[in-house]
Amino acid sequence: MNISEKNVYQVLFASGKEGLTVRELLLGLNQRMQKKAQLRKALRKLTGKNICYKKDNHYFLKDRSNGVPAGIKVKVKTRGSAGKNRKANRFPEGVYLKRQGKPVVLSVLDGKTYPVSPKEAGWLFHGDRIRFSLLKGPKKQTVALPSEILKRSITLLQGKLKSGAKGKCFFEPLNPSFPRQFKVINRHQFGPDPADVLLRITDYGNDSHIPEGRVDGSIFSESARASIIEGILAENRIPLRFPKRVLSEGSRFPKAVRLHKAEDRRDLRPLQFVTIDGDDAKDFDDAIYAEAEGKNYRLWISIADVAEYVERNSELDQEARKRGTSTYLPGTAIPMLPPVLSNGLCSLKAGVNRKTLTCEILIDSSGKILTTDIYQSINCIARRLTYQQVDHFFETGSFGKNRPFSEQKELLLRSKKIADILEKKRRKRGAINFRMPESAFTYDAENRIAGIAKIYQTKAMGMIEQFMLEANEAIALFCERNRIPIMWRNHPAPLPAKISNLKQLFWNNNLKIPELRESGDFNRAMQKSRQSENRQALELSVLRTMSLADYGIRREGHFGLAATHYCHFTSPIRRYPDLIVHRGVKAFLNRRRGPAVSEKLATDLSNRERSAVSAERTAVKFNKMIFLVGRMGDMMKVKISGFNWKGLFVELCDPYVEGFVEYASITDDTYDYDERHHQVICRKNKRLVTYGTELDVMLTGLNKRQFMPIFDWLGWTDETV
Repeated sequence: MNISEKNVYQVLFASGKEGLTVRELLLGLNQRMQKKAQLRKALRKLTGKNICYKKDNHYFLKDRSNGVPAGIKVKVKTRGSAGKNRKANRFPEGVYLKRQGKPVVLSVLDGKTYPVSPKEAGWLFHGDRIRFSLLKGPKKQTVALPSEILKRSITLLQGKLKSGAKGKCFFEPLNPSFPRQFKVINRHQFGPDPADVLLRITDYGNDSHIPEGRVDGSIFSESARASIIEGILAENRIPLRFPKRVLSEGSRFPKAVRLHKAEDRRDLRPLQFVTIDGDDAKDFDDAIYAEAEGKNYRLWISIADVAEYVERNSELDQEARKRGTSTYLPGTAIPMLPPVLSNGLCSLKAGVNRKTLTCEILIDSSGKILTTDIYQSINCIARRLTYQQVDHFFETGSFGKNRPFSEQKELLLRSKKIADILEKKRRKRGAINFRMPESAFTYDAENRIAGIAKIYQTKAMGMIEQFMLEANEAIALFCERNRIPIMWRNHPAPLPAKISNLKQLFWNNNLKIPELRESGDFNRAMQKSRQSENRQALELSVLRTMSLADYGIRREGHFGLAATHYCHFTSPIRRYPDLIVHRGVKAFLNRRRGPAVSEKLATDLSNRERSAVSAERTAVKFNKMIFLVGRMGDMMKVKISGFNWKGLFVELCDPYVEGFVEYASITDDTYDYDERHHQVICRKNKRLVTYGTELDVMLTGLNKRQFMPIFDWLGWTDETV
């Protein structure tokens, strides 16, 4: 708001009968102290016109009914108050919004919105935190009179660059709530006009000039994003490219696979094996086939025989050991093995011969293993199926237009029945049934993120998971019985302190749970959590209570699966521990002594796995943040998913994105974080803020370090209108 007689009068009018100091007037005008001389000049003119007077360094209006701006000739609506909250009551806090071109103020006190005169809205930006007063306008309509800007909430905008006259460059935001034109002051730093850019606002403009900003290329440009992803990989010590010597060694293998007479391999090519993976999968580790034998079922799980090509201490092996695992980022993958192997020779593609290790299991109708046979084999996969296709079949009984897949119907129905038996067996023995959501990215024709959905494990995913679990357990038992040195997958029981915190959280949600000792107790707690509206938060807390699984050379059991014997066998293309198990099994089958396994290597591979998980999570957060930039200034409804001493972690359902709300932006009261009881308490009205509480927020910024959207609180959902 410019310093003029009219504007100074307007701020004094809004102040009521108490008067304002020069400093308070400058705050009301949203001006700096350097403008003090200009303000005093305006005050002298008003005093000379007998409109205001000075007393005890405060300025007061003589006649509040004289010359009210914009024709308003009624008193300001104020709330009587005293003490330190007097000014806040005279000027309640609100958020200035432009809804469909109409300026309004959302009061954070009562959640109501009040119109603002367009003449008074010219100095405000959508999202500004302001103080305002209420007046009676024409037709007795209550209107808001902005008096002070507390915070310029929006500093970044997404939009397009446009060329102007005389080499000038302008920025047009995508969000129509903001001015349609900004002057760009650093256009010379960029080449041809990019399709979309981020602008950091440097000047919000006034009556004499348009707002200005600088193009921010720190996170949004294509090169910046590639650099950030490379930085995430480097921070987690994940090499992006393969050395030439490794690529050279990988290129020496034949492209076609043939079964030689001297090889001790069973020919499984007559069986109609299928692979079932995600739509974008390229490295196919596993294939399945199943048949019924009376009341029993025979299940074949064939796994890519990576050890046939990656010999110990070769260039390929040393690089794979250093990487430890493949890393899957949104839209791309950093494989453990070069693509010539991971996506080519080792990948179980349909219609080509592939060398495999097969775990053949006979189970009865209760899931009990009757016989297990492990052997080297050769396969030719009959069909590549996707989770989406199989789920569609399970839901509708049809593959739709994919008629060639119809011959797999009986196999899938049989496999689903076997998977149900295996799952029931695991639940009965106490395996914890985690059903946590994952982020699913969809892409447009230019490979840009088009949407982010929350997905849970589908029936097809669950079926394959049960088969892989069964194979891993069967191999682990086989290796112990035959004294084969392998790398075990161990999962310790949770720590007592974490168990105590979890019980307190359930108690806060009015859920009584039994003693948490065995894995089955946690499974029953998970079932109990499904009675609560905060189911997802409770399940996530159960997951966080679990200890981290790791690799070791001694068998310790798997707490989460309630399994005494467990190892990783089914993904040798993307996990080095699986390759170690394969080598031990192959050595035994070929009557050789298996290679020793070191504790140091087990520790290193556990750490590499955690680094890959960290990189994957960070990359997902970064891509989510970038996707949400275009909604800067949007109002949204979110749910609380966590707390810390600084603020609230919140979740937006569509798109599925997590963000943060600082307590500092929640201005209706003071909130204290109770870490022991996992809740936040309001000091005055004793409101309890818990997991799942809904609130209205506005997307106002980005945390570039933690790759997290920043939201400002607007109100609690149950109180806003």
